[in-house]
Amino acid sequence: MRQLDAEITRARPLRFFAYAWGEVSQPLAATQWDSVQRLAALGFKVNALTLRCETAAQLSQHYRQIEALRPELGYDIDGVVYKVDDLALQSRLGFRATTPRWAIAHKFPAEEALTIIESINFQIGRTGVLTPVARLKPVKVGGVVVSNCTLHNIDELERLDPRAGDQVIIRRAGDVIPQIVRVNSLEREKNSLKVKIPSNCPSCGSDIIQENASDWSVYDHKKQLKVKTFGSKIEANYYIESDTERFELKEIINKAAFIKCSSNLTCPEILKGSLTHFVSRKAFDIEGLGQEIITTLVNLDFIQDQSDIFKLLNHKEKLEQLDGFGKRSINNLLASIEKSRSVDLSRLIYSLGIPEVGEATSRNLANAYLNFDKVQNASFKDLVELDDIGSKVAANIINYFQDTHTASLLSRLLPELSVNEVKQLSEKETPLKGFLIVLTGKLAKYSRDELKENLINLGAKVSSSVSKKTTIVIAGENAGSKLKKASDLGINIIDEDNYTNFLNDPTKYI
Repeated sequence: MRQLDAEITRARPLRFFAYAWGEVSQPLAATQWDSVQRLAALGFKVNALTLRCETAAQLSQHYRQIEALRPELGYDIDGVVYKVDDLALQSRLGFRATTPRWAIAHKFPAEEALTIIESINFQIGRTGVLTPVARLKPVKVGGVVVSNCTLHNIDELERLDPRAGDQVIIRRAGDVIPQIVRVNSLEREKNSLKVKIPSNCPSCGSDIIQENASDWSVYDHKKQLKVKTFGSKIEANYYIESDTERFELKEIINKAAFIKCSSNLTCPEILKGSLTHFVSRKAFDIEGLGQEIITTLVNLDFIQDQSDIFKLLNHKEKLEQLDGFGKRSINNLLASIEKSRSVDLSRLIYSLGIPEVGEATSRNLANAYLNFDKVQNASFKDLVELDDIGSKVAANIINYFQDTHTASLLSRLLPELSVNEVKQLSEKETPLKGFLIVLTGKLAKYSRDELKENLINLGAKVSSSVSKKTTIVIAGENAGSKLKKASDLGINIIDEDNYTNFLNDPTKYI
């Protein structure tokens, strides 16, 4: 509908069902049902499947009737909504942050469809992992035309054994992500071939290596620090030694589930993925540098690594001559790049794409070490003592910064940046230092991310699970098992209404 030419918009047959209203000078009626009938009397189109029910059994029966009619409707739906009929009761029940308390959606099971696999190939992500993807004969599922479907990893390939030409049942998991439910192997052509696992990267031709699904156990010479056990395992021992310490690392290796390109960032597809992550919103947040533009710039050799992004001004005249690159868009892009040169330490760490170092871990590292030089030179022993950083993540961090490619990249990148070091806050600025807080349930007054950020800025540590170490649980609606566990452990529980009081005097809630 969003056309620059209004005549095109006018020609498109937009219609809608009226079912709600905004500000009115006086109520349409006393109930939801009568209000919808009033809308119909005023000339609005209302949905003929709307029904007023007296019992839960009637609701379920009507739900099943609509589910049966779903394929024949002239529009897409993913469920039905039950509403309290009495508008006075609706008013008393009120709203949560984004949804009313007087209405609830009852979703349909994920819709399934039959289609054909046309081919199966491998995509390369920013970490170098090759993911098998089925290219499908386009089919409509849950209101969306699906033509691609990930097969996840080589274990999934082994389990499903999909082949080109196979009939497959697909659905959209959660009505979002396409997945193959099952393969109709009985209808398979006799000469069909199993998917061949590539031995070379389809992008750069480098050797393919196995990425083991593993975890680590770490021991010092007397005290066992961390242990994880597995049903079937292969063990490999490593040692880290210094003048005063000796650590044994025991790697527990499961059956390989992933394959990856061995060429690191010299592979064009890995480079493009790494650059896309580098400029993303939670990293350098460079507007105007999307995936397609990055691909173009890499293909033209304007960008060979992350440091080259900050040298694009040197190519301004050449960029302006390219198709799709106007002077205005180039100027906006270059301005966004210049603005991003000043970057917070946690964003810089996150942008590097260190394996298993996400946004929260990046923030923990920044807060612990305060500047980038100390993060680069952190010891294994110090890293594993930080919250939320286990031995495997610590090993990933050590390996990343010891890699010669990383050292070369950082020698070019860091001079282009102004890294904002973390300020050491006073006790007065961090009244929640030492608090371990868990958020649970549906929060109405705050978004979960907003509340989490606020608590972290005040010195608290926010965890996803309740334990004996938890100081406070902030509970919203439908809190469930976490709330029960906190109650059983005798942990103080507060709701959103008491959040401000808690901040004013946290000691009252310990």
